[in-house]
Amino acid sequence: MEDCLQRKCEIDEKLTRETSNLSRLRESLQRSNQITENMVGILATFETRLQTLEKTIIPIYLETGNLQNRQKNIDKTIQCLDEVIAHYHVAKESESIIRESPCKDTDGYLACMERLKAAIKYFSENHPSSPELKSVNAVFTKGQKALEREFLEVLTRHSRPVPAIVIMDLLSEDDVLPETPALEHLSEDIINDLLDIAKWLANNTDSIEFCQSYITVRCNILMKSITGVSEHIKSVSGGSTAVPTHSPGPSRKFGSTPGVTPTKRHSSLLSSKFTIPRKASAMLKKYSQQLVETTIGQKRQGSTAVDIVTEESLYMDVEVYVSTISAIHRLIQSERALLEQVIPEKHRRKTFDSLILPTIDSMTAEGEQMSASVKRSTSRKDFSGVISLLPVVRHLRVIRIDFDRVLEGCQQSTRTKLVSLHSSLNMTGAKALEDFIEFIRNDPDKASNIPRDGTVHELTSNTLIFLEQMLDYVDAAGGMLMSQDPSNVPGQQDPRKNKRKLSEYIVRVLSTLRLNLTNKAQSYSDMYLGAIFMANNANYILKSLRKTALLKLANLISENTEMVYEEEIKENKRQYMVSFNKVITHIVDHYAESSVTPSSHALGPTMKLTDKDRQNIKDKFSGFNKEIEELYKVQKAYAIPDQTLREQIKRDNADYILPKYKVFMKKYQGSQFTKNTHKYIRYKDNDVKELLETFFDASA
Repeated sequence: MEDCLQRKCEIDEKLTRETSNLSRLRESLQRSNQITENMVGILATFETRLQTLEKTIIPIYLETGNLQNRQKNIDKTIQCLDEVIAHYHVAKESESIIRESPCKDTDGYLACMERLKAAIKYFSENHPSSPELKSVNAVFTKGQKALEREFLEVLTRHSRPVPAIVIMDLLSEDDVLPETPALEHLSEDIINDLLDIAKWLANNTDSIEFCQSYITVRCNILMKSITGVSEHIKSVSGGSTAVPTHSPGPSRKFGSTPGVTPTKRHSSLLSSKFTIPRKASAMLKKYSQQLVETTIGQKRQGSTAVDIVTEESLYMDVEVYVSTISAIHRLIQSERALLEQVIPEKHRRKTFDSLILPTIDSMTAEGEQMSASVKRSTSRKDFSGVISLLPVVRHLRVIRIDFDRVLEGCQQSTRTKLVSLHSSLNMTGAKALEDFIEFIRNDPDKASNIPRDGTVHELTSNTLIFLEQMLDYVDAAGGMLMSQDPSNVPGQQDPRKNKRKLSEYIVRVLSTLRLNLTNKAQSYSDMYLGAIFMANNANYILKSLRKTALLKLANLISENTEMVYEEEIKENKRQYMVSFNKVITHIVDHYAESSVTPSSHALGPTMKLTDKDRQNIKDKFSGFNKEIEELYKVQKAYAIPDQTLREQIKRDNADYILPKYKVFMKKYQGSQFTKNTHKYIRYKDNDVKELLETFFDASA
């Protein structure tokens, strides 16, 4: 019961609290409504006042705007009037400035030219027949000419040929560093002045006179720089480009320009880049000239000598030419960089193309001259010139990509000049190499054209030396031959194909040489001397192949090259040994009818011999003495220049003769076939051996 009462009391208290809260809430609501009503009233009053203000301000605003527009129009009118008035006076005011040189204040001069241009535009549009237009045009033209003249004078005054030593240093650095600093032709201030003038002329006139001036000046400087490089290289050796008359091969001419001490780097650089053998060219040319003299007769000898001297004066120094090509590339590269700093973009391509064209033409003309010289020398059976082409062709193959990059954007005719030169040199070289095979094939096999002592023929030594020289230029020589191959794809460079092509050529040369030598050997009246001749030449060829990379190169096509020459040497030695048959005939018993026992046992002094037996033995000794002495007289004049081959043949001779002679002597020297023993037994075993040792020695 008490719990119920307590619960009731709690409920009553709670109801009282909630009733009190509700009363307070109602009071708050009433106050909020009152505030809302007051705010609405205030806003309504503010809106009314704004409407009243707007009606008052808008007319004033509109009137003020109209007044401002009128003020702007007045200002613009005054400005236009000032500009128009200035146009009428600009000719007179600018004349004194235009008369002065632009170099004093280039910016001010260009600003004056802008005013003149504006005046010309105004009068052209509004008063085309006014006298002021003529005056302004005259002053403007003077200013334009002055700017063009200033451009030319500034460019000419500050342009200098690049010293040859600087170029050579850059070329040497190109071999060491991947990127080398660009040449600085002009200072930054001069470049900026020239650029300002060039930009204004390009943007404000139709004249390209400044481009022509740039082409003339920079082309002249470029040519002088290249000439300086050539002269510098020549002066290093103190020589000239003309090749001495005794050798058609390129000579090494490097040194310092007058008054400048050459650096060792220049000499070592050039010496390491170009290794063109001289001896082989001289030997081959000498032999070719001898052939020409033999072929054309005495009456033509004088004129041929004159032709040779004249032709040699046209030969270029290959090292100079190759260095010049590198210098041209480096200089053209720097000229392009300078042109991009001075000439506006819309004129760059045409200007650059015209600037470098004379240099490219000169370079290709010199290359074509070299090609023509090689053609003429080849027609005279002088093939030494083709070796001069190899370093040029190799260098062109390497540098062509760099030239293509620097000539990008030039006309097609300019870009293809180097390609055409490369193709021309390839064609000339390939034709000369093929003609060389024909030269070997048709080399005369008359007795007057073979060595009397059977030594190595000059054609053999010259041919091998000629082939050896190509080993330094395998890719270039192979590329020459490959360029004329129908299966060749233009523009593709495959070193492996080039190497195999050269290998094929070497095998063809060796085969042709072998055939020619065989024909020459048949011209000998002494067939045994012919065998020695063939053995000498085969041995020389084999040793030359072995001591160089020629054998390895030839084996790419013909793997049995070495074996072929080894077998040929053996066969010719066998043919030569037949020459001793006449000697052997007398000391080897043939078991003819005789009372002498046909055995190798010695005949004692007590054995009785018939007169016929004694005469037979005498004939044997006499025949042996006669034949070996005659053989000695003939074969001591034989020449075997290779010591190893010479000693080997002597040893073979001794091995072939001495055992038989010893048996012969053992059998007959003790018999009583004669009272005059010394008359018949002239040679003891050692005497025969010593006699055989003197073979192939004309001084013995």
